[in-house]
Amino acid sequence: MHSLSLCDGEHSATPTKAKKIKNQIVKEGTSEKLEKKLANATTEVGAITETINELDASSRELTEMGNSEVAQEFTFKEVSSSEGDTYLEKGVITMEIVSDANGIHESTHGYQIYKGEITGGAKGKNTYQGGGETLFRVEMSVYRRQFAVDPTSVQNNVPSYPNNARTIQDITRNWILGINNKGDFIYARILLGAAYDAKTIRKYLDSQK
Repeated sequence: MHSLSLCDGEHSATPTKAKKIKNQIVKEGTSEKLEKKLANATTEVGAITETINELDASSRELTEMGNSEVAQEFTFKEVSSSEGDTYLEKGVITMEIVSDANGIHESTHGYQIYKGEITGGAKGKNTYQGGGETLFRVEMSVYRRQFAVDPTSVQNNVPSYPNNARTIQDITRNWILGINNKGDFIYARILLGAAYDAKTIRKYLDSQK
């Protein structure tokens, strides 16, 4: 995987813009137009801050996973597939990856298995400690990390009902619940098991618009 870096100039521009708008409001008084500009700039600042936090967290976790003093063994496998996977194989946390952004996604799952948030099993047999709350927390984390590295890898490749994620802040519990494969809600099926019904999930998500 390639190392991660941030363009400091790009990230510092929006906070400066927000400050300028605030100063303009103080000097000239407010208006609907200025308030809207400030709200937009503040939202951008929040998104940038979240992106930096996610990248920093990924860096810390990867460093810990690569530490020679950590007894747990990890391995990455590059695979030719449409999606990656993470599982426990003969005691080794195995992360199958299809791209750099997916590598961050799967390495975050690997770290979650290492820390016991997810109980690692064979392929397709991982379980979430704590049930639904854990599922939402860990999946929001991995998709936010992936978005931080490459927004388009989530925007274009992870369909969610009723809307795909446009910003990192769009990745919420309901967005996770809405992730689907041609109308089959993947995480809702995991959560509900035999009680799963796609129409009920769609109706609920419509009520949250």
